[in-house]
Amino acid sequence: ARRQRQMCIRDSGNSTTDRGLQIFEYQNSGARWFTLNQNLNVTTTGTSYTYTQGNYGGSNMIQMNQGDLRIYSDPSIVSGGTSAITPTERVAILNNGRIGINDSTPNDYEVDIMKRSTATDAQIRLYNNATGSSNDTIMRYHIAGTSASNYIYFGDGDDSNAGQIRYQHGNDSLQFYVNAEERLRITSDGAFGFGTNASIDESGHIEVATGNCRLKLKTGRTGV
Repeated sequence: ARRQRQMCIRDSGNSTTDRGLQIFEYQNSGARWFTLNQNLNVTTTGTSYTYTQGNYGGSNMIQMNQGDLRIYSDPSIVSGGTSAITPTERVAILNNGRIGINDSTPNDYEVDIMKRSTATDAQIRLYNNATGSSNDTIMRYHIAGTSASNYIYFGDGDDSNAGQIRYQHGNDSLQFYVNAEERLRITSDGAFGFGTNASIDESGHIEVATGNCRLKLKTGRTGV
């Protein structure tokens, strides 16, 4: 393993602990890559690399390797001092266009997001900070053609799409799947079917595979 510093911008009066802004070139087993480091120094023993955070807050690093771009970011580990760290990768943009957030090896999706290690839930927020009556939030699912479908999948460790919401543009129907089976369909003319995806010939169609077909309407109010 080899590393060579190509450029360094730092406080000349504090050259020992100030890591400033540096560009490094790395070579290892025939591979060659570069990093742009802020407040993060790199040394090598010839077989491995050691990253040392400077004494000016947190550190950042952008790695460029074989067309992949990776961004690392860490808070200050030792306030007012230096410390060896393992840089934390936050964003990966791979050479095939896939993007991973908190995921260094994104799956075959355009964007693959994993929760932070310190978070309990994985959350995405779309927020409109204006307060007018027309300041909405909109999430769009759009196809270029007219016959494919838009899907929203609900998955778990056993089934990646146990629940689904599907809009089928070929017949303009909206379908809801539960436990991997279609349970409700709303057709283009507003008719609906429970338990059937066959031809819905009434405004409302309820069908069960076995047993009795029952519909219960109940209110807790009196005088109704």
